[in-house]
Amino acid sequence: MRLLLRRVLERQVRSERPSQWWPACFDSGRRMFLDATLGSMSIRYLALAAEQQKLLGVGEEHLVGPAEALFVAVGKRLSRGAKFSNELLVVGRTVLERLSRDSADFAPWSRPCATWESYIECSAIWAWIFNMPRPQNVDAGWTMPGWSSELPVRYPEWLDPRATFHRNEVALPQGPALTYFISVSHRYVERSRPPSANSVAVLLKPAMVCAVAEGKWPMDLNWWSGLIGQDWAENSLIDLLAMLPSEALSAAAQRLWPSLVQWQRLNLPTSSTHSGRRSDLILPSCRVESQYSSPVMEWVKLPGVCRSDAPPNLPQNFL
Repeated sequence: MRLLLRRVLERQVRSERPSQWWPACFDSGRRMFLDATLGSMSIRYLALAAEQQKLLGVGEEHLVGPAEALFVAVGKRLSRGAKFSNELLVVGRTVLERLSRDSADFAPWSRPCATWESYIECSAIWAWIFNMPRPQNVDAGWTMPGWSSELPVRYPEWLDPRATFHRNEVALPQGPALTYFISVSHRYVERSRPPSANSVAVLLKPAMVCAVAEGKWPMDLNWWSGLIGQDWAENSLIDLLAMLPSEALSAAAQRLWPSLVQWQRLNLPTSSTHSGRRSDLILPSCRVESQYSSPVMEWVKLPGVCRSDAPPNLPQNFL
């Protein structure tokens, strides 16, 4: 029955004016079903649905719920490599022109706020601006890199969550939500300018370090803090590095290796490298006895990178 209803709703969304289905955007139960339907639609069908926005008449401009729902669904498709088309522009303009230049979050009218889901939906902005020209009426701020060169004085708390009391754990999105965010955060970093020292938000660190591996900017040692020893962060960085061309892997690892060794020397006591706990790390050297290390440290020990001589920018007696 649900599959049948989804097919009916999909046909309605891509062939009828949004004024026929907009109430579903403001009801929590129906909105979840609508989001699932939009999430299952191809980018071609989403473009057909976006075209229906043009059919809204005078006095219906307030019906932003359908545009926001499409904005989020299309953002997820774009993050997975879907091709942008001009038919989608009307949705992007409708949503982006509403955003305040000083807004730290994507503040929808029709969707929940102050939840992890809404925060992740905020990052759909980065998938959109990577693919469309800047509308004339958009007063861009830091959330729109490429359209603005600004950086925030302080990142919002959802991007830079603090460790929970008594436990060195950070509240984070999980599963597909985290995968989606890491993908679009890479888009954000690609269009952004280098941040100042000690100012990178925790959730942006995997993408920031990947940019270092790509040669976009030099590494700041402080960026390893909060990344090394955190499974979600290391695995996210590895996923991003896995997308690099095979011929670029050796150079990428060499850009990370010196700072990784130096960071550990400065931050971890010598005795901890032999204790065997998960948070303890081993220098990414080629010594036979170095059998245990973090996923990132394992990655930098790629063939052609791990060798007997130290990199040119490290002294020979550094290890």
